[in-house]
Parts: sequence; structure tokens; C-alpha cells
Amino acid sequence: MHLSAMADARRFVDRYLQSAQSIRVADIGSYDVNGTLRPLFARSGWSYCGMDASHGPNVDRVLSSAYSWPEIPDGQFDVVVSTQTLEHIQRPWKWLPEVARICKSNGLVYVCTPNTWAYHEYPIDCWRAWPDGLRAMFEDAGLDVLEAYHNGPDTTAIGRKRTAAKRTCDKLVVLLVTHGRESLSATLDSLKRQSWMPHDEIVVVHDGPTGIVARGLFNEFSRWSLEYRDDPYSLVEIFDGPHRDWGHTPRNRTLQQIDSGYVVHLDDDDVLAPGALGAIRSAIVEHPGDFFMFRIAYPSGESLWSEPELREGNVGTALFVHPAGIPLGEFAPRHAGDFTFVSETVQKNPDRNLRWRTEATHVIRPLDLWVNPQFEDVGLSGGATGREDYQMGWQDFFGRLFGPLSILDVGAGLCLSRPRLSAFGATVTTQDIAPDLPVDLRCPLSEIPDGSFDVVTAFDVIEHVADPVAFLADLSRIARIAFVVTTPNVWVWHCENRFHIREFSPPMLSHMVVSTPGVRDVDLYASSDHHGARPCMFPDSKFLNVDWPVLGVVGWKIPAIP
Repeated sequence: MHLSAMADARRFVDRYLQSAQSIRVADIGSYDVNGTLRPLFARSGWSYCGMDASHGPNVDRVLSSAYSWPEIPDGQFDVVVSTQTLEHIQRPWKWLPEVARICKSNGLVYVCTPNTWAYHEYPIDCWRAWPDGLRAMFEDAGLDVLEAYHNGPDTTAIGRKRTAAKRTCDKLVVLLVTHGRESLSATLDSLKRQSWMPHDEIVVVHDGPTGIVARGLFNEFSRWSLEYRDDPYSLVEIFDGPHRDWGHTPRNRTLQQIDSGYVVHLDDDDVLAPGALGAIRSAIVEHPGDFFMFRIAYPSGESLWSEPELREGNVGTALFVHPAGIPLGEFAPRHAGDFTFVSETVQKNPDRNLRWRTEATHVIRPLDLWVNPQFEDVGLSGGATGREDYQMGWQDFFGRLFGPLSILDVGAGLCLSRPRLSAFGATVTTQDIAPDLPVDLRCPLSEIPDGSFDVVTAFDVIEHVADPVAFLADLSRIARIAFVVTTPNVWVWHCENRFHIREFSPPMLSHMVVSTPGVRDVDLYASSDHHGARPCMFPDSKFLNVDWPVLGVVGWKIPAIP
């Protein structure tokens, strides 16, 4: 078992089983070739049973056949795991339903399999899988997919065994109130990047006569809506405005017309973070009928709510997700009138729980970049100052991922990345503008031609850059295939490093990368180790509350991994 597979399994245990007191675990394909999962489950109250087709090390039970195990009763195990096995199964679509059968109702199934490893017979090698393929097989086997993602050379799916008819969130209604500000463009773009269901609605309410800027944006958004969605969005124009009451009058009028689904509120100077609607939908499926208070991230790294307390200044409309067609409060005619709406709505519905969620689904005014008041610029000084070797795990990981491509490492400093990135065949060029450093290029990024390299990397550089938006645009422009940025998580480090001009939260970073010109797709990573020793991939909806020390994002210039 290679290191990336072990790290991914450890992430599964840490994320899904940390609080479990007593569980029964089955490991399908457990034969010890070069490592096993057994140590991950060696905890008090946990039992582990390794199963395989033949006797050998780490095999507690030999299975009677490839696709049918009548000797094992239905639902005998709380958790069923299988790593680096599916690729050796001739008919995995027959094998996975049997894996699901021996898992109890509401139990967990974890499968990790290679997507790019070389051909390796043991005794046969049949398949390579991607998230869409595993997702389809899980659903056909009666498993609700919690996550499906590719993590470097591996693809993983995690599912929960269905207990009854699958619960779904039938409809989300995004209520966007605008005054026609130019920031509306970014808000609408963030809607385009969400995952939509057929019955979802987008209601744009304009408070006052539509100006030229707003009309142009509405027309552009309407074309996208008609092209990519079954139903066009709604545009409500209020002609007796503008009321200049922070959107309270438009919301009070429009909410009375929304009679089904769940309402998500949005202002025209905020954006929905990538994966926001997915996170909201998952919460509704888990607790149907309840209220939800999500979080909103500020460019400074601060976020609201700060504690789960319903009080003015701690909550607001953008955080509040609620059912339509219920007794609602009203937005009061004052600056904090949204708190009046939230508190009255909760009071009028005492039978509904208020669920406090840690996902930051909104980013407020993302282009108002905060600057660390203690910032000390050492970027133009040479030598080792501020250039400690903190990125070795990330460099090893991405060196393996990209293999024999041409890589430009930006802000390379002492060039410690070169041997790690080139270990798997890459041709590495290093760049830094500071003097007296052993780099190949000392010119600024603006002087490097478009598409000069397959991949551009920037390990812990963006937190030192004055204009991160322009910096990401340069990385994208220079790269042919993809670019990589890693950076400290401001929710962990709080920008206490005086050499950092700013740090980024997970929703802020993912929004900035996905908004960069030329980016077709993103992969989101985080590491629980400062050095990136165990980077793990997160689905966008799970990235919104990541509290691991270091973040990493790949911006793909092509639709998928080559």
C-alpha cells in the first residue's frame, strides 16, 4: 500500500470515525503486501476483520468467492473499507453490492483505488476509476455518496448505506437583492459555479429602475440560465425604488411570493463560495424542516457567526437558510433590520430547530483585500530569511502528481523544491525576484511569455504578494495545463506572521482561484501538517470549514487531469 492511500484512509478515519466508541470494521482485500489499514482501527472498543480471497498475512477470514459471501450475515459490520483492491476485481459492479450488503443500515463504506498507477498484475489488473464512475456504482449498490474525489494517483468514494427511501432537498431558492452595483457581476458569476438541481430557482430583485450596468448583467445571466438550466431565473423589478433601506423592502415583498423550497439569501456585494449550495443541500437532507445558520467569511479571515448565539451583530440574513411558506418575520427599517427578520422568524416557529453550521458559504466583498498592519516586507532581501524549508511534503506530492512535465516554481527562494519536483521526471525551472538566490529566472512574472510551462507552482508565496488576484492571473497565463498555490490557513494562523501581507480562508482562496481567467476546474487540498506531509483532497462543499494548517489549490486550465 503506497503512502498516499494510507494518508487518504487516515483522513477517512479522522473525519468520519473520530467520535465512534464501538464499531466493527471489515477490510476487503486486506492481504498485507506492503502495509495494511489495521493500525488505523487499533482502538479500544473497535474490532477489525481483514478479509481476502486467500490465506496470508493480515487475513482473518478467507472469502468464499469474488462476488457472493453467504457466510457473512447482512449488516454485520458498521464500517466496510477496501483500498487498492477494486482495480483487481473483474466485475466491480457485482462486487460492490455485496460490500454494501454486509454493511449495516446507515453504516459507512470506504473505497480507494488507483486512477493513474502503472499496470500491476496481482494476479490481474482490470480497472482505473474516477469519481463519476465510483459515484455511479455506489448509488447502484444502495449507498448514498458522501464524497467522491480524486486525490493525486488515487480515487476515493465514501458512502452511507441507505436506510429507507433516499431523502433529497427538492428545491433551493436563491434570493438576490441588488441595487445595480458593478459588484453584481462577481455575485452572478459565483452562482454559475454552483451545482444546481432541476427545480431550483434564482430570484433577482432589483430595488429601483434598472440601470445600464445592471441590465447588461441581467441579460448576460439570462442567456446562461436559459442555456444551462431547465427553467430560466426570475427577475423582479421594483419600480417605486430605490428605497435605500439595505434591501429590506424588496425582501419583505418578495418573500411573500416564495411558497416552496428553502430560501438562501444573497447580497450583490457578496459571493457564494464554491460548493456552497452543495453544503446547504446536505444540511437540509440531514435535518429537513429545520433552520440553519451558516457562516460568512471576511477577507481579513474573520467570520460570522463567532459563537452560536442569536444576537444582533453575530448573525444576519446571508447566514440564515430557512424553509419557504412558513410564518416569517419582517426586515425592520434600520441597518440591522435583518436581525429582526431572523429573530422573529425563529420565534414564530418554535417547533423548528436552529442548526449552527461551521461551513462558510458566503464571502463578503471578496475584492476588499485586508492588509496585515504588522506586515514587514522581506521579499526583496536575499539569503535564507523567511525561506525555511516548510513545503517539502507538498513538493513531493505534486512532483508525483505531475510527473515528467515542465514546471516553473515561482518564488523558489533557495531552490529546495528542485530535487523533489524533478524526482518523477519533471524539468524544473526556478524563479524569484530577490537578489543573491540560486534561481534560473530573476525576472518578474510579467516578463514570462504565455504558456511557457506545463505547470506553474507557488509554494507559500501568495501570502507575501500585494495583489493576489493579478498574481493568480499571471500563474494561469504562464501555465498550459495547471497551476498550484499553497498557503497558510488564516483560520489557524490568524496572520500572526509579520512577513505575511495577508492570509486566506478556505472559501476565500477557492473563490479567488476558481475566478481566475482560464481556470476550468479546481482541486482543493489541505494538510494537517505544516510541511504538507499528508495533503488530502476535499470536495468543494467540505472545504468550506477546513481547519487544517495549510491549504493547497490546483487551478486546471483543462477540464480534467490529463
